[in-house]
Amino acid sequence: MIPTTSAEGLAIVARSLTINNRKTSERTPWVPYREQLRLWELLEEHRALLIAKPRKTGISTACELADLAWTYNADCRRAQVRTVFAIDEDDKAGEHLDTFADFADQLGLPGHHVKRSKGDYQVRFRQGSRIDCITAGGNNPGRGGNINRLHVTELPYWQR
Repeated sequence: MIPTTSAEGLAIVARSLTINNRKTSERTPWVPYREQLRLWELLEEHRALLIAKPRKTGISTACELADLAWTYNADCRRAQVRTVFAIDEDDKAGEHLDTFADFADQLGLPGHHVKRSKGDYQVRFRQGSRIDCITAGGNNPGRGGNINRLHVTELPYWQR
């Protein structure tokens, strides 16, 4: 089993990043708030979580950092894993790919490569691990391989 990055570790990493402020559209330092810190604690304690939350609260961004850390950690251990981030629309999949890629760039993660084409959004790492941002509305979302970590968002808006 791939160990999870500690909540404290994720908070330290988050504080080294800048994120888009949705209110001002400017880049601002990430200062994790109570709910994000609690989410990371829960991810450290449990293998699976089901979270019902209001939209646009920053919880998905906190999950994305945890997903990136877990996938990169697995890759560094030479475990080829696949993390899937499933969302309702193709445009949003590209936006979330941008978040994963931006975090990887800011952290200077070596050996990551971004693949972007219609319906195919991936961040790949040196040993073969990857994060796939997929659209749930397709005919066969997530088909074609094992999924080691799954992040599903915007579920009420899925077509199927």
